[in-house]
Amino acid sequence: MAIDIKAGDQLIIGSDTFPVFSVGEETVLGFNDPSFLKMATIPCSTKRGGENAGGDFLEPTGNLTGLLCMPFQPLTPEVIVGLGLDDPHTKKTTFIADPTSFVEVVVTIGVR
Repeated sequence: MAIDIKAGDQLIIGSDTFPVFSVGEETVLGFNDPSFLKMATIPCSTKRGGENAGGDFLEPTGNLTGLLCMPFQPLTPEVIVGLGLDDPHTKKTTFIADPTSFVEVVVTIGVR
């Protein structure tokens, strides 16, 4: 995957942080695609945590910057069923792009 986003990362939009719940398949058209540029207007970045050799979790640090995403959308019935969700009201979807490709990302909202 050219866009290195995975479940457990954090999506950063402005000063808001959203935990990444799942990541879909990548599509090879990036934000250089004119139709995508019309929809993906929100600058965003990601953070990724990790753990040290002792198994302690580390504070998430910057992972990807310079990305664009679309405004959050409700999940489609196909995504709800595909992920086996029983709480779809706490999740939203967006598409995130870099210059080469884009990927659908499901984030958790309203949960801190």
